[in-house]
Amino acid sequence: MYLELSTVTYLPYCDLLQAVDRGSRLGFRFVELSGDRPHAWPKDFSRQRRKSMREFLKDHDIEAEIISIDGSYLIGPGLCTEDRDANRDILTYVKDLIELGHDFGCSKAIVSPGRPLLSTSPQKAATLAVKGIQNCADFASSYDMTVCVENTPFASGLLDTPSKMSRFIKDVSAKNLGVRLDPCHCNVSGANFDDFCNALRGRIASAGMHDNNGTADQHLPIGRGTVPIKSAIHTLRDVGYSGSLTIEILPFEGWSIAEAESNISESKRIMERLLL
Repeated sequence: MYLELSTVTYLPYCDLLQAVDRGSRLGFRFVELSGDRPHAWPKDFSRQRRKSMREFLKDHDIEAEIISIDGSYLIGPGLCTEDRDANRDILTYVKDLIELGHDFGCSKAIVSPGRPLLSTSPQKAATLAVKGIQNCADFASSYDMTVCVENTPFASGLLDTPSKMSRFIKDVSAKNLGVRLDPCHCNVSGANFDDFCNALRGRIASAGMHDNNGTADQHLPIGRGTVPIKSAIHTLRDVGYSGSLTIEILPFEGWSIAEAESNISESKRIMERLLL
């Protein structure tokens, strides 16, 4: 396994190219691009700007392996919405994001079916989610990219238990659909991370790493919460996972960029020790 940095930490401070550059200076060769402004927001990237970004990545020997959906789509109804116009707009954004990821050389896109509204029946929400992710996977296949869905910290979500996630993968039935597993989300939802790993063995395409105290999905620096990260790494190894571990720290209000980078560096050091 190897470490990867999500650019999400840099959202308040700089644009995507600067974020990738600063991450590389901290020792990261692999990066996950956040699909939010001012980072990998598709409409902000002209063909020339995409070319410049590709050249920068190549010249600095940095691999943009993953592109991830804007965080607001993770907590909203997303593709589960019954509003047809909103559903169409979200699907358009996701497809644009996949295309942008391909232009940057990404092999994976983290997407989400969303968090169903209480007014939408569970059966209807599941049907909309399956249809939406199937559409995304079909689109991504033309770019030879893997679409990944992630276990959620929401105890009433579509993907908060191993059985729900396994069923969802089966219902979508796309060869290029993988999973992003996050032990930190399990620390909030109360689900067992080992059960996720065992149930989805062979489908794990990415893993997220951050920390929280079990009450909310805080995305704290690693070592500041109660997530059993060492145990999670052992379990991932046991099921044969050898891919990236993405450090995803949310920038807290009041942090300077120096403080943010200090927290990234400390998280990196802890993860490097745990990987020995």
